[in-house]
Amino acid sequence: MSGRTTSLLKETGKLLIIFLAVFAIFYLSRDLRINNPQAITFDDEDVLFIEERIGLNEFIDKLQNIGAEFDPVEIQWVSSLLGWRNFNPGRYEFSDSYRYEDLLSKVALGLQDHT
Repeated sequence: MSGRTTSLLKETGKLLIIFLAVFAIFYLSRDLRINNPQAITFDDEDVLFIEERIGLNEFIDKLQNIGAEFDPVEIQWVSSLLGWRNFNPGRYEFSDSYRYEDLLSKVALGLQDHT
């Protein structure tokens, strides 16, 4: 192999390593945000009532009205990634903290808490 070919292979290898490192950082950051066990927190035991099927923006408003703490932009991002855009009517109890996926899927699937 000529010196020029060896140099080109080294540069390509370096670029590949940089690309893989950036991809790994991006993926881990995304995964950590999605699976953060304290992504949505509640101070007390809160009950969320949904009277009819609602969309994501109205769901976010309802969560904020009962005092849930979360990042609205992040929940919109996660919801679109997971495909949860509509939420079912019912009575839902929440306390402590939740991963986005756990809370979103509970309400999107209509897994109610009965008294």
